[in-house]
Amino acid sequence: SSRNTNLTTFIFGPEEQNVDSIITLDFPKNNSFTSNSNVTFNATMTDPNGIINFTLYHNVTGSFIANQSNKSAVISGQTYNWTPVHGLLDGNYTWNALGCDAFEICGFFTGNATFTVDTVRPTMVITQPTGTKTSRTVTANFTASEERSGFSLCRYNVTRGASTEVGNTEITNCASNTSISFTVASDADYVFRTAINDSAGNINIS
Repeated sequence: SSRNTNLTTFIFGPEEQNVDSIITLDFPKNNSFTSNSNVTFNATMTDPNGIINFTLYHNVTGSFIANQSNKSAVISGQTYNWTPVHGLLDGNYTWNALGCDAFEICGFFTGNATFTVDTVRPTMVITQPTGTKTSRTVTANFTASEERSGFSLCRYNVTRGASTEVGNTEITNCASNTSISFTVASDADYVFRTAINDSAGNINIS
């Protein structure tokens, strides 16, 4: 869930006013995964006094430092896109935004956001079924692995020619579940297939 940081501005005049600024980190979302190595960071700052600076911080280069700053095109309440960052390597990253209002009161979003770039498809090695079976109840053996973002969905199906014998069926706990059984209706040649998705959106069909 999104969190807001409150930047308090005191305006000294006939009477003292307290105005809150709100920053929201819109993308990448905190604790999110992406298979895209090109990332456009965007955030929103809302301040009725106006915004004079909105600066992107991230650790893409290895150090958490200011990377892009805008002093003119930021409109209160509207999402601002910084120039896309290209060629991110697979790994975990941290980012934040520093906003300054017209009275030069500045503050970050409360707590950095983290995200993971994962461009590698998960793997599935199927060792069974192969060859001729003597039972119509067939056991499939396999090993699934995912290095970085974890599995989001694992499925299998069984076809006979152009016909579907067993429709798409979810494999629960496919990170540790290495064996399932299914039943076919008659003696024939069948094809067993799997499709596995990771949390970054990569898919492997075996």
